[in-house]
Amino acid sequence: MDATSQRDLRILRLVRARPSHAYAIAAQLAAEGEGADRATVYRRLARLEEAGLLASSEARGQGPPRRVYRLAARGEEALREELREALDRLMGAYHASQRRGGSGGGAWRPPAGPVAMVSGSRVGAVELRILGAYARALPRQTYLVLPPGVPTPPRPPAGLVALEGTWSAVPLRDAHVRLLFVNELPPARSLARCAREWARVLSPAGTLHAVAPAPLPRGVDPFVDFLAQEQERLFPDVAQAPPSAAVTRALRGAFRSVEEDRDGGQRVWTARP
Repeated sequence: MDATSQRDLRILRLVRARPSHAYAIAAQLAAEGEGADRATVYRRLARLEEAGLLASSEARGQGPPRRVYRLAARGEEALREELREALDRLMGAYHASQRRGGSGGGAWRPPAGPVAMVSGSRVGAVELRILGAYARALPRQTYLVLPPGVPTPPRPPAGLVALEGTWSAVPLRDAHVRLLFVNELPPARSLARCAREWARVLSPAGTLHAVAPAPLPRGVDPFVDFLAQEQERLFPDVAQAPPSAAVTRALRGAFRSVEEDRDGGQRVWTARP
């Protein structure tokens, strides 16, 4: 189970602020207007512990022993992911406010062939929503390629095929993919090799979209400076991303057409064989 509900996340935040026993947590939730009864809160605590998001131990004092809950490492990561997503939305809103002009609309249409996303160390809710839209239109033809050791996201979208691979070793046959997303970018030293691998799996009419988070500017005002600091802490791929010129150069060595643009809080390269 994941801590996906707001009540789950609220319980995790309470326990992170102060390890507590179940009665105190239920009382705090009731004081904040939560509608859950005590038995429901107790069941949520047991399920969160079973999922590895909370840990507990007996504390002895006056009266019978009580089980005190504290945040486990997986619970800390769940809260960090919630903060990442909130910060991502804030950064997107900030970048959108800085852009001039508008963009045309139009009905969304899936590509006429398989879609794949080659991911780095992090797959968030935004990426899963994108893949879910493609998987609904192209079931079993939508792929998520994850590096060894990175677990498949819990409850992946129906129709999505998860594969183990890397930026430079994509487990798909030649000219198979019509649309390829690269989420995060490899180190500069391996960009050229990875770009050739991405070109290999794309069909002649295919398109590559490589995405890297764009760093927030500093010196705008204290709030934006704070967001920039949190961006570096929560999104290490921002600080570790290779220079734009290196990405463009590597892609031009493997693709016929390469364009670089900025979309909200992202730097996006579009390349075609």
